Amino acid sequence: VHRAKVVEQVQRILSSPRCVGPRSRPRGARGKPAELLRSSSPTATLDQQLYALQGIYRDPARVRGDALDVLRHYPSLVPKRAAQSAGARALLCLAGTVPVSYRGTVYHIPVAVWVVEAYPYATPLAYVTPTATMDIKPRHKHCDSKGLVYLPYLSTWQPATSNLTGLVASMCSTFGQDPPVRAKPKGGTASSTPAAHSGG
Repeated sequence: VHRAKVVEQVQRILSSPRCVGPRSRPRGARGKPAELLRSSSPTATLDQQLYALQGIYRDPARVRGDALDVLRHYPSLVPKRAAQSAGARALLCLAGTVPVSYRGTVYHIPVAVWVVEAYPYATPLAYVTPTATMDIKPRHKHCDSKGLVYLPYLSTWQPATSNLTGLVASMCSTFGQDPPVRAKPKGGTASSTPAAHSGG
């Protein structure tokens, strides 16, 4: 019941214009927080988010270690935090794009991975987060209409051996066989070609 409630709350956030954390302070010499002036490395950014999330996670050391590892392997992901609703706890969210090789071309698929409170004893929540120019493919085998990702890696999750890097790697591999998004039609039939690609 709790997990279903978390899924519902996360979906409500992802349906908002952007999946972001608390409103940033204004940029500038006087407005930018001092800690951001000192460092903007992935490790420092993650630690800032986790510092604000103290007391949330059952195993904070494991959350930090696994998050650092996935950020090293997939540097396009960015750690954020967001409250699910007014008065609700915030969660760590790793948002950005992941590289998917499809028919000889690399596409960058936008995703968000939410680290739940009981991680790694409970599975993270992975979503595809299409941009305004993308649609989620109808009846996709591994992604529902809200973007929630379903994978064998998640259904066979083992707390001791499964981790965020393995999850993202599984997403890249699985989506390489059948990308979950496509370019929105411009007055015609939807394209079967994934959106947001680069290189080959």
